[in-house]
Amino acid sequence: MEPMDKGAIVRTFDGMGCHGADLTAVSALELFGREGDWHTAVYASRVQSLEVWEINPAFEPALRRNLPSAKIRITDSIVEVARTQDRFGLIVVDNPQAVYAEGRYCEHFELFPTVFRIAQPRAIFLINVNLRPYGLEANRPWSERRRNFYGVAPHALAPEFVTSFYRALAAANGFETRWSFLVPRNSFISYLVFSVTKNH
Repeated sequence: MEPMDKGAIVRTFDGMGCHGADLTAVSALELFGREGDWHTAVYASRVQSLEVWEINPAFEPALRRNLPSAKIRITDSIVEVARTQDRFGLIVVDNPQAVYAEGRYCEHFELFPTVFRIAQPRAIFLINVNLRPYGLEANRPWSERRRNFYGVAPHALAPEFVTSFYRALAAANGFETRWSFLVPRNSFISYLVFSVTKNH
């Protein structure tokens, strides 16, 4: 698998700043924390507060070591979005690829549309989006889940399709997208950023 470009998160946060986002006043949530030593460690100092969710308790010591000022919660993120009463201004979804958790989940698909309930009235989503999945041909369950979620052929997604797809998802759940952009992490995966405001 092609390595990720760690500088992509810096470019992504710089891009949000160019759109006028004041990230120093934002409460951020990282939904798939793992050890917190990759992009979360880069942006942790750029936000007002940070909460990190991670399902695997084996990663908790590293999370607390790498992100000492963050609130750490060991929980199934996809279950937690449906029950938490907290709301966040930046929601970061650095999800695993393919099908995982014994087939229960695929990429970030099961987060939607529930994840909109934890967004503040003005919020930014930063999501891992796989435009050209590597190894999809040999993984039929993954291919079928992508086809069902996106409603198109799952092997290659055009950037324009991706931005319009998530814009429509937001609109269907009461949020207007103010701006959005993509930043490549490698030749397959990109960060999708979209800023939303809740409709009255």
